[in-house]
Formats: sequence, C-alpha cells, structure tokens
Amino acid sequence: LCLVYCKLGDTVGRGGIKALVYFEDLGKGAEALAELSSASGQMDVPRIEMEELRARILLASGGPAAAAGLGRMAADADSNVAHLGRYHLGRLAFLAGRYEEAVKTLSDLAERHPSSPWANDALELAMEVKGALPEGPGALDLYRVATLAEARGERPAAIDSLAALERRFPESSLAPRAIYMKASLEDAAEARADLARLVERHPVHELAPRALERLAGLAEREDPADALSQYVALMERYPEYPFMERVRERYAALGKTADPAAPEKGSR
Repeated sequence: LCLVYCKLGDTVGRGGIKALVYFEDLGKGAEALAELSSASGQMDVPRIEMEELRARILLASGGPAAAAGLGRMAADADSNVAHLGRYHLGRLAFLAGRYEEAVKTLSDLAERHPSSPWANDALELAMEVKGALPEGPGALDLYRVATLAEARGERPAAIDSLAALERRFPESSLAPRAIYMKASLEDAAEARADLARLVERHPVHELAPRALERLAGLAEREDPADALSQYVALMERYPEYPFMERVRERYAALGKTADPAAPEKGSR
C-alpha cells in the first residue's frame, strides 16, 4: 500500500489516498466512503476532487444508498458539485436500466448547464442511449453491464460484455463504442487490433479519428515510422478532426514535420 500512497499523494491527499485504496485495491466501497467522510475538510485538495471520488464510489455501489448520496450532491449549494451529482444520477439511471430517465437527466444537464465540465460527457451518453433505444434492449443491456463492470474495476467482465455486444449486435449503433471502450481496457497488442478494426469497419463514425490517434500514440515508442504513418492518415482522412492541432504537435515531436506526405500546416 505504501507504493499506492506515494503515487497518489500529490493529487488527492492522505484521506483521499486511503479511500482510493479501499475502493480500487480492496473493493471496499463502504469503507472508502467512511474514510472520505471522516477526512472531510482536512484534505489539502479542492473539494470537487473529493466529490468526484465520492461519486465514483457511489456509482459503483448502486442501490438506494447511491441514489440518496448522489441526490444530496445534486442539491449542493456549490454548483460544480450539484452538476457532478446530476451527471452521476443520470449515469446511475442508465446503469439501473432506466434508459429513458437517464436520457432525460443527462440531456437536461447538458442543455441547462452547457458550461459544466460534465455537460459534454452527459450529452454523449444521452445520445448513445437515445440512439440505441429503437434497436431494443439487447445491445444496450450489454453496454450497461460492461459500463457497470468497468465502474467496479471488473475489467475482464467488462471486456467480455463488450465483445459479446460486438459479436451479437454488429450493426448496432453501439458497436463502434463497444470496440473503442474495449480497446481502452486491453493490453497494447489487443487494443491496437481493436482500434484498427474500428477504423476499418466504421470509417465515418465519430470515433474513427480518435481511434487513429490512439493507434498512433500506441505505436510511438515501439514503431515511430508506423506512428508517423498513422498521424499522416489521420490528417489526410479527417482534416476537420477537432484535435488536429494536437495531432500536428505529436507529428512534429517525432521529427517529421517536413515529410511530404503530411498536409500543409494551414490546411484543414
């Protein structure tokens, strides 16, 4: 546990470290929440960071206690804490299979508080759920199970559910999301295979350029030449990618800014 304490000490404080160890390493959500409560006001970090951890723990635990705890956060006088609570109430509804309630809660947050740090994530999940509802519950249920498993730190179970979603519902609107999420949970070799398959099978999906960027990032250390080719492909295929400047910076960092295959810096 000492190694964990040392690694996390600069970001969450001693009370937060103990809560993280209880939650992530020992799987003891109740003890983690108790530690956060006992250390409240004694941690030399912004309150919102502690509330983010509290929300994660509540979300993973589920049930009435989670709803009550997140409800208190949603009613907090601090608007940031309140928005965080509403976002996770929407996620809690999704994880409980109350899909229409989840869409409404998440959409309301995104529409009423667009400047909130959680507005984009709320809108993204709301659109994913809303788009998949007409397909029936099959793919959504597998996606929900995978998301809950991930929240609880059960990575193999999450990967299995995502693989089942892609296998059983390859035409679902959630299939590209399942591949992308699965890649984020896997080791590098498996992740590269999934990301490449996403780009190949769903080239016009919004996740395709993100998958290409991740592919390039994974290749930078082991195969810089391949990373360069991935960055060039990203610049050529998806010139409107919102994070193109970041892509160009990574490309430049590899020392190939003059490569004739790369688009001109001012092009879009």
